[in-house]
Formats: sequence, structure tokens, C-alpha cells
Amino acid sequence: MADPFAWDEDLLRRYDIHGQHYASFPTPASFQEKVGEVDYQRALANSNDSGRPLSLYVHLPFCRKACYYCTRNRVVTKATRLTEPYLSRLDREMVLVRSHLDTRREVSQLHWGGGTPTFFSLDQMSDLIDRLDARFGLSSSRERDYAIDIDPREADVFTLRHLQALGFNRLSLGVQDLDPKVQRAINRVQPRILTEALLDEADRLGFRSLNLDLIYGLPFQTRDSFATTLEQVIAMAPARLTLLYYGPMSQQLAPQQRIRREDLPGPEETLAILRTSMTLLTDAGYVHIGMGRFARPNNSLVMAQRRGTLSCDYQAIPVTSGVIW
Repeated sequence: MADPFAWDEDLLRRYDIHGQHYASFPTPASFQEKVGEVDYQRALANSNDSGRPLSLYVHLPFCRKACYYCTRNRVVTKATRLTEPYLSRLDREMVLVRSHLDTRREVSQLHWGGGTPTFFSLDQMSDLIDRLDARFGLSSSRERDYAIDIDPREADVFTLRHLQALGFNRLSLGVQDLDPKVQRAINRVQPRILTEALLDEADRLGFRSLNLDLIYGLPFQTRDSFATTLEQVIAMAPARLTLLYYGPMSQQLAPQQRIRREDLPGPEETLAILRTSMTLLTDAGYVHIGMGRFARPNNSLVMAQRRGTLSCDYQAIPVTSGVIW
């Protein structure tokens, strides 16, 4: 197994400290109170000078269960009645934002994240798409990129068909790890067959690109156990893979307190997991984009990288142009 990466052990040890997650820049710690509503409105208005199409991120925060590792802004509940008030407030925000944007700029890129977007009913998802179209103007171009985060435990073939009918052409499936012991430790039991079946169905339906999310540094992971997960994932042949590091923030996030520090891999093992993962993925033909992203050579991310047109928004979602909301 070839190792295409140069590793500087001294450099790694010198900077072996826990800091803010690199994928978000500037980090929340850099946010200042002096940046307020007027500044936001001015930034939206100034973005019109470019005339570029819009790239929107819509956050749908509800989850039925808490995954202990998660650092996202979410509401853990089974009360589906909370979704309607949220959608109403979201629509109000859309109206306010749109009032500062040129109406000729349609949405070329759209991403729904969470939380669990499929916590919402099919009718509610249709309603949200209609509202987005009415407020911003959705694109009908075949080149549009419309993506949604999927929890394989909360979706089936009917969900996928509905999302495709709404215009989504990219899916990102949360996996994290396929090892049952790790899944139990993070409160996300997700049999491999669920992921495989959903991925196969999405491929059959013709979704343009399928991404799987993985996390390293979770409890009970070793370089060998995670290599087994990667081999199974590679066999599923997703077009894209996201490999992120689990950064403990138990002092700020109560669910993470349920993860015992003594169950986490140590620094040397965590680094070995990362190195092994990158080698396995590149040996399997994936191209390392950066920021934990890997893609097949013919994927649009790789092509954009080669053209020099690839960039990322605040949430590390790859984009090629536009404004991120």
C-alpha cells in the first residue's frame, strides 16, 4: 500500500494542541458584537455588484435522537408540531434577506443541512421548496447543484423519489463509522445495510453525486477497525467522501459528556487512523481535495480544483461561485 503523503512528525508534535475546527473560518470565537444587522444588510446589498447566482444554505435543526459526537446547532425532539412555527419564521427570514438582493440572481446552489432535514414531512419539504422558489427563484438548469443531508435511518425510497422530484440532485449520507461498537458508543446505531440500500437506490434513480460522511477519532476506533469501515465504504463506491475529525467539546456540549475520554483513541493512534485513511482512499482512486474532502477523478469537485475555481463557504461546503446564506 503506497503512502503518497509526506509526514513531518516533529511538526505534528509541535502543534499537537486542541484548537478551533479548521473547516469553519473565521471561527465563532472570532465573532464580534460590533458586527450587526446594518453590516449584514450592507454585505448582502454589496454582493449584488458581482451579479453572480446565489448559493443558499438552509438549516433544518430537528433530530429525533442526539448523536453524542455532534457539534451542530440542533433541537432533539420527537414533537413534529415544532416544524411549522420554524418554517414560518424561516420564511420571514427569507423575505428579509431577499429584500436586499437583486431579483435577477437565481439560486444555482442549494444545500439543506441539519439537524435532520428529513425530520420534516414530504409535504413540508415541498412547501419549503415552493417558498424558496417564490422568494429567491430556483434554477431549472441541469448544471444546478441542489444537495441535502440524509440520515439513512430517516429515509427510504419514497423519500429519495420525492427529493428528486423537488429538484435535488446531490445527496450526503451520514455514516460516521460502520463498526457497531463505535455506533453504540456515539448513540447512532445504523446497520450497514441501511446505508448500502439507500446508496444503491439513489444511484439507480440517477442522483448526480452521492457523498458519505465519516468521522475519525471516535470512541473505540483503531487504525485497523476504521480501515475495515473504509474498505466497506469504498466498496459502496460513493462519488464523494468527507472525512472529519471528532473534536471533543464536552464542556460546551452536554451530549459529548456521555463519551468517555478513556475510550477515545490517543493522539498517535488518531494520527495513524488519518494517515491510513488517506492512503486507503487515494489507493482506491479518490482524489484528496482538502478540508477532509475526497472525490472520484471525474467528479465536479476535482474538475473545479484543476481549473482553479474551487472554494469553500463558512461551513466548508464546496462552491464555485455565488453568495452563501
